[in-house]
Amino acid sequence: MQHAKLLSALLLWALFTAAPVMAQVHEFRLDNGLKVLVKEDHRAPVVVSQIWYKVGSSYEHDGITGVSHVLEHMMFKGTARHGPGEFSRI
Repeated sequence: MQHAKLLSALLLWALFTAAPVMAQVHEFRLDNGLKVLVKEDHRAPVVVSQIWYKVGSSYEHDGITGVSHVLEHMMFKGTARHGPGEFSRI
């Protein structure tokens, strides 16, 4: 019974301390339709960015399946004009 009380107390503490962190995410949409999420974290003087694309087989229509997979390979393996890894440096 003591373990259940301790576990309950820890879970409640985790929920209440995590709530302010989760509330710091700001969402807005640019004029071009791009959805942007921003979460500030001042623990280190760096910026981290991620870009997520809504692409893949679940977004492809009949007749154009596989296009996302080909583009993925071009991004990592490169093309005749852009070498491997060059897209990562952009």
